[in-house]
Order: sequence, then structure tokens, then C-alpha cells
Amino acid sequence: MRCTSCGVENPPQAGYCLRCGNKLAIEQSSEPAPARQFVAAQAKSTMDKMLETPGTIVLAIGILLLLVSLVLISAGRWSGLGVAIVGVILLLVAVQLRGHETRIAASQAERAQSVLQNGIREIEVVKIKCRYCGALNPDGARNCGSCGAIL
Repeated sequence: MRCTSCGVENPPQAGYCLRCGNKLAIEQSSEPAPARQFVAAQAKSTMDKMLETPGTIVLAIGILLLLVSLVLISAGRWSGLGVAIVGVILLLVAVQLRGHETRIAASQAERAQSVLQNGIREIEVVKIKCRYCGALNPDGARNCGSCGAIL
């Protein structure tokens, strides 16, 4: 891509001229990105987010333990009952975690929506200044995080 100001040839992905710093004209591609690639990227992003949550991980471990217990019980091992009990407990914990994660996500979305509607730009965070070293500490801290003095 050639700079219109100084005439230097720049790499195609450069947004600014490497010599003079002038903004380069972006060449628009006439063909849009394929819809399948866009949908696949969105699905991959959603799956990655879903697999990162603790509730999903605990759920997967619980299901795996239940499958292992079925194999053990079908082989005549009574230890499979213990594994099944642990698997069921993990499934119950996972259901609670997933419900909690859903409520947190809903409250965050509601808060973001109210911030957008009310025009609040930022949330004020209260900090306590240490009288000895001057470091800022979060509200509710009993000791300074920098010097350890009692606040």
C-alpha cells in the first residue's frame, strides 16, 4: 500500500505510514466474509466461554464419574456405588454453580443496561490512604497492603 503523502510503499496491513506517520487509506474488500466462518467463530467463542466456567467443569467431572461407576458396577465391583455417590454429589454442586453463574450474568447484564440508560460513566471505588506510607487500600481493609500498618 503506497502512502499518498510521501510515496513510500507500506505493508498491506499497516494502518499508518511507516515513514511519515500519515494515515493510510484502507482498501475495502468487495467480497464479504463468508457467513459460515462468522457463525463458526461465534460458536467457538461461545463454547470457549461455556467451558471456562467452574459449573461446567464440575458438571463434566460428575458425568464422567457416573459413567465410571456404571462400568464398575457392571463389572461387579461394589466400589462403583461410592463413585456413583460422589458423581451425584458433584452433579448437584454443578447445578447450584450453574444457577449461581446464571444469576450473576443476569445481574451484570442488568447493571450494564442501567448504566447505559442512566449515563453513568464509571463506578466510584472508595480507597483508604495509609497514614504511614500513603498507599491506597480497598475499603474495608484492616491493614495496609504495602507496609502492613493498621489502618
